[in-house]
Amino acid sequence: MRGRKLVAGLALLVLAPWSAAAQTGDRDLCKGETGTVESRIAACTRLISGGKLKGGDLADIYGYRAFEYRNNLKDYDRAIADYTQVIRLLPKSASTYVRRGNVYLDKDDYERALSDFTAAIRLDPKDADAYAGRGDVYYNTKDYDRAVSDYSAAIRIDATRAVLFQNRANSYFDIRDYDRALADYSEAIRLEPKEASRYAHRATAYVAKKDFDRAMKDANEAIRLDPKLADGHFRRGVIFEAQKQFSGAIAAYTAALAIEPDNTHYIRSRAEAYFGNEERGRAFADFNEAIRLDPKSASNFSARGNAYQELKDFDRALTDFAEAIKLEPNNAEHVVRRGSVAYDRKDYDKALADFDEALKIDPRNGLALNYRGMTFYSRKEYDRALAEYSEGIRVDGSSAWYYNNRGEVLNAKREFDRALVDLNQAIKLDPTMGQAYSHRGISYLGKGDVRRALADLNEGIRLSPKDPYTYAKRGDFYHAQGDNKRALADYDAALRIDATLNEALEGREIALGSTDRARSGAVAAATPAAPEAAKPLQALGSDTRPAGRRVALVMGNSDYRYVPKLDNTVKDARTMRDILTKLGFEVVYGENLDKRAMGRQIGEFGAIVREADAAIVYFAGHGSTFGDVPYVVPVDSKYEKLSDIPAELIQIETLVGELRRAKGVRLVILDACRDNEREVELRRREAAARGAATRGGGVSRGLARLQNPDGLIVVYSTQHMTTAADGAPGGNSPFTGALAKHLVTPGIDIKDALFRTASDVVKESGGAQRPEIAISLFEPFVLAQ
Repeated sequence: MRGRKLVAGLALLVLAPWSAAAQTGDRDLCKGETGTVESRIAACTRLISGGKLKGGDLADIYGYRAFEYRNNLKDYDRAIADYTQVIRLLPKSASTYVRRGNVYLDKDDYERALSDFTAAIRLDPKDADAYAGRGDVYYNTKDYDRAVSDYSAAIRIDATRAVLFQNRANSYFDIRDYDRALADYSEAIRLEPKEASRYAHRATAYVAKKDFDRAMKDANEAIRLDPKLADGHFRRGVIFEAQKQFSGAIAAYTAALAIEPDNTHYIRSRAEAYFGNEERGRAFADFNEAIRLDPKSASNFSARGNAYQELKDFDRALTDFAEAIKLEPNNAEHVVRRGSVAYDRKDYDKALADFDEALKIDPRNGLALNYRGMTFYSRKEYDRALAEYSEGIRVDGSSAWYYNNRGEVLNAKREFDRALVDLNQAIKLDPTMGQAYSHRGISYLGKGDVRRALADLNEGIRLSPKDPYTYAKRGDFYHAQGDNKRALADYDAALRIDATLNEALEGREIALGSTDRARSGAVAAATPAAPEAAKPLQALGSDTRPAGRRVALVMGNSDYRYVPKLDNTVKDARTMRDILTKLGFEVVYGENLDKRAMGRQIGEFGAIVREADAAIVYFAGHGSTFGDVPYVVPVDSKYEKLSDIPAELIQIETLVGELRRAKGVRLVILDACRDNEREVELRRREAAARGAATRGGGVSRGLARLQNPDGLIVVYSTQHMTTAADGAPGGNSPFTGALAKHLVTPGIDIKDALFRTASDVVKESGGAQRPEIAISLFEPFVLAQ
């Protein structure tokens, strides 16, 4: 999705007047109801220079003219000047700061844009456009976490705008959180099912997940809805190219260019597809055309530089990368590319200097981390290489390359069992990665499993017949078996593809017997050894969290609009969020959520919970029961009559339904219901209206038990038909306070932690509050190691 223009955070602006205005003559013309752009601007100018308008009336005219300058003439400097006049006349107009901020955004003046959007938020904290605009600034400056935060704030204010979900999805995509990106793209599609561009964007997220069938379905749907949507055809090209179907990619990019012939992103992408298809002349014709059309695009030079580097034309590659850096000095990837040329030339010190510079620009840059690992591996500094790849996995655990390369290093260290774990994961993430099979073949060889070793090495060559590395690794295998004739044939095949490949050069020398280095380099990893005892799997580097994937959904509601507010539920939820994060959980978190927002949070959790090794749902807030069905209460529930309750509340079974998709430990924690006098009054009113007794009714205080808790641990903070204490203001509830203490106790089973929690609550409340624990899962599980 690199190179994509960010979808604007604002719909086409239709200015409404700030004050009443006459509907005749120049006023009507200035407002844009008739005439040409030029005549409307002239009418506005006459009104301004006439000197008769003051205050809000004059501000209106400046605003209308600014709109014309920005939207119709792209004269951003004049638009800014006019909006500045509006702000002078109406200094508390948050919307004008938003409008001027968007013009600064058009000019890529991110510092001034940020200042204006922040001023708008200060003036009107409920202005969704202000948060959306500031999110655009953060996105364009690659501050994705802040972008997500601001888009989320805008969504909380107005959850009906698909563009907000799409922009947040773009941010999630760029931080490689593809599940959340897909969830947001899907919500944008739900809100605007006829908008073709939404499907085109989701298609790219599916590509990142290597779900090519769904990706192509979305791209085709985008084209069906809008056959003239160039981006739909472009996404088809991306899908074909990701599967190395270069002819299909070329055809799709050509279709996109038939609609937008001067789009240099499309031209550049077709060039890369031509290059992959070994049509070098056409590739460079497209690279050169892209640069001719847009000589200020760093991406155009970088793409051509990559092609030159692939051809070992390092001088031309360096010239292009230098131009890219000149145009975008703060783009880490261009600096990495320059360093990669030094790496290819085996100038490792120079290469590391560039990779370090890139990481100063962008500490999360995966390409820099990967190249640093490769450089340390080439220098046989294996522990430093492992640290780099482990950091890469922490930053982006969805990349098969980190696992593949770490597996290669572990082979070199003769830690074949650990190498197999990594290489199996690499193959799971990318079943088409030939190098991963080649490395796994070396792992099997190191363990003495010759049959599997050769099968994997052959598969590596089948998948990547143009990758010299796969031949070099099979050459290592044959040499280790004493078959130097076949080893030399494979090394020679590798060198015909890449005459500088170090692994092939070293292997060939050893096979020829010209040196006595059979225990060094790549061959050291290939030498058979007696199988070593299996070692326990553990994370490398500084990450000491337990193995296994852990996810959690944590929600806390306190600021209820129609029922009594609660003092401590949000604090309780934050406490649980922080504890679970420290325990290695990926946490979907929300507080003070209405029903729509709770539904979205549940959807986000559903996107990540599948196949998790441990999953927890925690809710703190009001709970209720209707017809023996337990519910949690969103902050916008009115409780006006009993028949409304199923539509206004959220069944706990909805939460549990998502939780059941996890494959391991599944835990539901419900710190509810707190004292809800509104519910009591409702029950009393309806009972009185029908002449019934006041006890009972359709709603009970507290939560009923789940009817089907099989395979779960379900924890209630209090007994059925009772309420849970909220605790002293500013602290935790007695239940969550005790739970927080015991969950982090090292080495105890989760069930023991829960029993200790219940015991503490009973003691503290003098028996008034008694938690209930329903256990239908009996395997031991330790949260804190």
